[in-house]
Amino acid sequence: MDNVRADGLEQRTTLREMITALGGHLVDVVIAPKGLAVGVRDVVVADPYDDPALRPGDVVLVVGARGADARPLLVQAGARGAAAVVVKGGVTLKEAARDAGVALLTVDADARWDQVQTLLRSGLATAEPVPLPNETGDLFALAQTIATLTGGSVSIEDVGSRVLAYSAVAGEVDDLRLRSILGRRGPERYLALLREWGVYDELRNPDHVVTVPDHPELGIRRRLAIGLHAGGRQLGSIWVQEGGRSLADAAAEVLIGAARLAAQDVVAQAHGATSRGSRSRLLADGLTGRVPGALVAADLGLPAGPALLVACDIRDQPGDGEPAGAA
Repeated sequence: MDNVRADGLEQRTTLREMITALGGHLVDVVIAPKGLAVGVRDVVVADPYDDPALRPGDVVLVVGARGADARPLLVQAGARGAAAVVVKGGVTLKEAARDAGVALLTVDADARWDQVQTLLRSGLATAEPVPLPNETGDLFALAQTIATLTGGSVSIEDVGSRVLAYSAVAGEVDDLRLRSILGRRGPERYLALLREWGVYDELRNPDHVVTVPDHPELGIRRRLAIGLHAGGRQLGSIWVQEGGRSLADAAAEVLIGAARLAAQDVVAQAHGATSRGSRSRLLADGLTGRVPGALVAADLGLPAGPALLVACDIRDQPGDGEPAGAA
């Protein structure tokens, strides 16, 4: 398994964001003594019979041990500030995880660890990042909409190439997208190439879609990009990476319309909007049992006691055979 660390990166997201980015797949939360807002930095594989170099924010995959045999590594992970420990058959470790102060996640007994690592890192790469000042959930929703309409993987950046928002993975992700998301900014050597190719010069033109051809030798897939403009000033750009399949025929038209919306959202960031999308997904996870209900309630600031859900259907017109006002 590839266990290369992303050195030099600080906290990228939270345990909550990484779990919800997986869309209801892979892991179940047994216990999270410190809640789901703990910072996540990396996903690493650890052998309980070695002395792994664990760091704060690591999500630790315990390979080669189950049940009580994984206890020593779980305790060590908690002592070193790991965000979570992932095991197979880990329900018996619930009390140990509580005492160690580390979240305990479980995966199916038949799951392959290499696939678990790949999917968790994918979840980390596509999770909503820890909110920074002036970030807004509207941009994430827009990025996902663009991805759906174009069939590609989308990122929205500011004029300094800092990643503001991005969509979930759509098809295969190239090295440039992965590094941009993990580092919150495109790698300088790639940015230098884009400048050399004149891409940034073209992005200064409003409503102009730029095509960046694929460069397999550089690990770069084909992209479409467009600048974000408001009041005669460039605010950023939208990038759509092509995956295993070609982008939709109307992808360029989608980008032109999306750029106008995104520019409005970037301007609106000054008003301090915050993302709520991940919390909605977390609530859904609680309702389906993937995450303990009490933990969801605590994380969302909701009362953990009994609750009553009331739903109303307000219709403009009564149904067939119903008197007015019956609805």
